[in-house]
Amino acid sequence: MIIVTLYVKKNHAASEQVEQDLKSLGNKYPHQVAVIDVETAPELSAAFSALVPVVQIGPYKLQAPITRRSFRWLWERPATAVTT
Repeated sequence: MIIVTLYVKKNHAASEQVEQDLKSLGNKYPHQVAVIDVETAPELSAAFSALVPVVQIGPYKLQAPITRRSFRWLWERPATAVTT
């Protein structure tokens, strides 16, 4: 199973949209999502606050704007490229 890490801010429209997109793609691309609010720790806020939403799948990171097409591109790469 692919683990997807999603860095977000609460009450942030783009973060909420990406989270919904990930849920809707769950049947076609089985995965688990770990949602991390970057505002919970200063080091996360410093690293990601201006970039959210940020999605990490294996060694790959996507940052806003993120589309469903971006996810499909990652998931359709060879399995060894996106698994951890």
